[in-house]
Amino acid sequence: MAEAAQDRLRIVDPAANPYLSGRYAPVDRETDADDLQVEGTLPADIDGVFMRNGPNPKFPPLGSYSYPLEGDGMIHAVWIGGGKARYRNRWVWTNGLRAEERAGRALYGGIMTPAFVDQGLLGPDPDPGWPIKLDAFINIVRHADRYLALEEGTPPYEVSPELETTGRYYSPGLLHTGLVVAGARGAGLTQGDGHLTIMVCENSEERGGRRCHRRRRGVAGGTAAGAVRAAGGGVRAGQVEVHHVRLYRRAAFGAG
Repeated sequence: MAEAAQDRLRIVDPAANPYLSGRYAPVDRETDADDLQVEGTLPADIDGVFMRNGPNPKFPPLGSYSYPLEGDGMIHAVWIGGGKARYRNRWVWTNGLRAEERAGRALYGGIMTPAFVDQGLLGPDPDPGWPIKLDAFINIVRHADRYLALEEGTPPYEVSPELETTGRYYSPGLLHTGLVVAGARGAGLTQGDGHLTIMVCENSEERGGRRCHRRRRGVAGGTAAGAVRAAGGGVRAGQVEVHHVRLYRRAAFGAG
């Protein structure tokens, strides 16, 4: 029988890894601050929320830790309205993270040290991507009135407007195995022109299995709307599922 990751791999010592200690040390709790102290005055016409997603391992990693390429997703959010501000943070509770919470320790090896995971510990609905853990920290986007915490190569996780995890999200009617990995380059989000390079993978019985190809689209003004239009250009409805369109910042903006 194959040796499980937690039996074969050593726990990474946080004190020996600069990205697990000091200013990079993971946030170890979920917190609510309902009435933040404000220095000065918040503009009365600001009413919304700023969200940021990033890697934040809940348990000491096994085998290796490669920042910023892995780690449990944690979303931080600040709501502003009525001259006040409040804060909340939450982990993105993937099924893999829930399994580790039940076990009280990390179960997956790092991306540089992938290893067998005891399937009996992962529950009846393990996340795709095995033996690599699905870490939904790549971005947080608001799309079609949903908040999606993204990962590269596997389905996103949906969270509520208050950051509570809803579950894995699959777009209705689209392939669950479709993939788009995108990176915007150019002068920025608000000025200058840029371009968007995407890789589209699809399963096609007519073409003999899984096929991937790249597409490059111009992004006028470097805007998010332009990036979405660029990503969608030439992709037929129902052909692929767009898992993420990544620009520059791991953030989502929405109405309060």
